[in-house]
Amino acid sequence: MNDREFVRVIRRDVIEENLKYYTGLMESNRSTSGGLDDLTILYRVLPLEMREILVRVVKRIEVDTVSNVLGILDGSSARPDYRGDFSLRYEDGQNMTGDLQDTFLSSE
Repeated sequence: MNDREFVRVIRRDVIEENLKYYTGLMESNRSTSGGLDDLTILYRVLPLEMREILVRVVKRIEVDTVSNVLGILDGSSARPDYRGDFSLRYEDGQNMTGDLQDTFLSSE
């Protein structure tokens, strides 16, 4: 696995799958766990156009969150309270290049 493949898997399994989950949850009539009831109530009272905007906002939050985590892991988003660098390696011993955040954001 290389950086692009890793980012593709993250995008599919985190962004796309979570967005499907949250959208399905908002569209359903079932009660939610984890404090999402307010989100589903808001979604249901909005007109269709505003619902689409809300889904885009949820996706944007997901993308920003994943981007921030990847930036911390690959060292491109240094934080003053971190001591040292992370080193990520695939099972085959190949190190990640340190461009995970850029690779992720290049497809946005």
